[in-house]
Amino acid sequence: SFPDTVRFSPTAPGPVSATLTLTSNAPGSPTTLPLSGTGLPVITLTIDVADIAFGDVEIGAHRDTTLSIVNTGNDTLRIASFTSSDPRFTLETAIEDVAPSGSLDLTLRFAPDVTGALSSTFVLTTNAESSPDTVFAQGTGVDVTAVHAPRAVPDAFALLGSHPNPFGPTTTIRYDLRKSAPVQLAVYDALGQLTATLVEGVQQPGHHSVRWTPAGGVPGVYLIVLRVGTRQDCIRTVRLP
Repeated sequence: SFPDTVRFSPTAPGPVSATLTLTSNAPGSPTTLPLSGTGLPVITLTIDVADIAFGDVEIGAHRDTTLSIVNTGNDTLRIASFTSSDPRFTLETAIEDVAPSGSLDLTLRFAPDVTGALSSTFVLTTNAESSPDTVFAQGTGVDVTAVHAPRAVPDAFALLGSHPNPFGPTTTIRYDLRKSAPVQLAVYDALGQLTATLVEGVQQPGHHSVRWTPAGGVPGVYLIVLRVGTRQDCIRTVRLP
């Protein structure tokens, strides 16, 4: 006699059966042996990042990032919950089951309402062997509502600011001209794209104000740029949701 080894390596959960056939020069050859076994579910996952840095985000605005979860097991990954220890860090995507070899992209958001460094621990609870899994997130709230002294360009102009700031739906932009000059007052979004041109032409010396309502009421951070001749100044304002 001699020993031999038969190995069972299931690729999916559930019962599996097969037949082992032994062929030799012995009488009665070939000999068949029934084989059976049950594959057990293996549920594992990988998360593409364990630490997320949102950076500086203005109060009243938000920043999103994407987190990817991959099911590396042989059975369905079932997500029970995805929670945050700080309400300023939130999940913006509906959770759902992930098939074997499948993936799920989740959108995470940081929306600060105070200044300073903030952090949160996201806890992912699933049926995976590693559950619960955690992801650490951090970001800094930046104040854009603080009152600054008017920034004047000698013998040219002063961009005095916008009020209210943050605003919704309308804000008033104020500026002074020291002398008659060609003026352009323009608004850009957070990506640097021109949103509106509010003033274009020569204006007389004195105090000026312009009311602005963003088209479509899109919330976010905007840059107001005042150009007088060859000089310019700018301020930031926030449109609230």
